[in-house]
Amino acid sequence: MVEAVLVPTDGSESARRSEGYAADVARAYGASVHVVHVVDLVALGSVAEIDPAKREGHELVEAAAERVAARGVRVVRAVRTGVPAPVIREYVAEASIDLIVMGTRGQSGLERRLLGGVTKGVVRSASVPVMTVGPGADRPAHYPYRRLLVATDGSDAALGAAEVGIDFARTYEAGLDVLSVVHGRRSSGAIERIAAARDAVTEVERLAAEAGIEDVSPVIEYGIPHRTITASADRNGIDLVVLGAYGRTGIRRHVLGSVAERVVRTAPVPVLTVRPRQDS
Repeated sequence: MVEAVLVPTDGSESARRSEGYAADVARAYGASVHVVHVVDLVALGSVAEIDPAKREGHELVEAAAERVAARGVRVVRAVRTGVPAPVIREYVAEASIDLIVMGTRGQSGLERRLLGGVTKGVVRSASVPVMTVGPGADRPAHYPYRRLLVATDGSDAALGAAEVGIDFARTYEAGLDVLSVVHGRRSSGAIERIAAARDAVTEVERLAAEAGIEDVSPVIEYGIPHRTITASADRNGIDLVVLGAYGRTGIRRHVLGSVAERVVRTAPVPVLTVRPRQDS
């Protein structure tokens, strides 16, 4: 259930695109949208720049709020100061945010992909799911969602993400592809991995059936996970990819450097990453 959505804004085109996705989710769930700008103190040259930066921040927030409100959504406005990622994390706790929607490019110097940007810090540390609108999603917007892809490897993180994806599918009355990727090529030596993939898909199918979702397509493919996930999304008309921030890697890793991070970078549609509850 989503009751409050946070969309950070810095005036960039990426942030503006994220507003539409945030507003659509809010309308589907009957939620509010919190439009927040963080004045990055580290990026300012002197104390004298703080007040002008705050004024600019209020203008950015007001403009974004008007665009979101025009979609029939209740809006909360906020301007904060500090280091963006930690400030966003604090705001999530303070305002009981359920979902963050943000672009992977910003106004900090040259436009950057996820690595090195504010989004990196947010995805790494957020206690709630994060929907990223990446550079691969530059084609027309993919909402309202008609078909979702939930990627699973059977891990706890993947099951947690599947629950979120199923909730989205139920709310949007959307179809669901459940994909598990067997790393490498089909071979007799991959029998155990194939069985694990089937079990992972079957478990998500069961959860979807319990939620009353009838349009569920189980898919098992072979290949490099992040490439296979993004190719499947592109090929099958997927509007949103949902996956866990961690997988079966032995030692848990931050999303950066993982399959999830690579999907965020390359997916042709927005990606919803979900961290395990115990990591929140």
